[in-house]
Amino acid sequence: MKLRNYAPFISLLIFNQSVFSQQESYPDTLFSGLKALTFTFSNFSLGGGLGGKYWLDDSRVLRLTLTGSFRKDTDESPPTTSFPYNYNSSSSQFGISIGIAQRFLRTRVVVPYAGIAAQVEKSWNKVERVYANRTETERYSTTAIGGNGFLGVEYWFDNHISLSGEQSVSLKYSMLRDSKVFQIGNSTSSLLLSVYF
Repeated sequence: MKLRNYAPFISLLIFNQSVFSQQESYPDTLFSGLKALTFTFSNFSLGGGLGGKYWLDDSRVLRLTLTGSFRKDTDESPPTTSFPYNYNSSSSQFGISIGIAQRFLRTRVVVPYAGIAAQVEKSWNKVERVYANRTETERYSTTAIGGNGFLGVEYWFDNHISLSGEQSVSLKYSMLRDSKVFQIGNSTSSLLLSVYF
């Protein structure tokens, strides 16, 4: 048989050998005291926020994440009889999340984990209706509190860089101007790039 027919088996053997050799070379304490800067990517952007990790011991990691955004929409279409004004809006948002995760395997190659987090978000909104002879401005804010549960797997490229894939489900209670809203969020996928130092 040709050598290329054995290529998948040879690749698997090399991969297994590299994984086991890495596992055996680590000291007794793999994670305790480690710190990392974390970049969270969601929907192909840094929408998940910036944050950090601190390993409390070899099984538990404390996580802090900060989020923020700003958006401005300007209506430049000419006024009509049905809509005699231009509608402009802007919004800014800031949030903070604190959580803890538990890992399940003692290795610095592939680490499955699960955890929970609590979060608080605050947003500020501005709406303008621009008429020919006047501008009406409305401002309001929204506060939301909630939490999420997540499952993930962290893959270590070396001792300083890792990439995690994570799936989470969230609960959120929002307090608007004249109403209160309770939401159970859809499952969200995220990628986390961690730089350890």
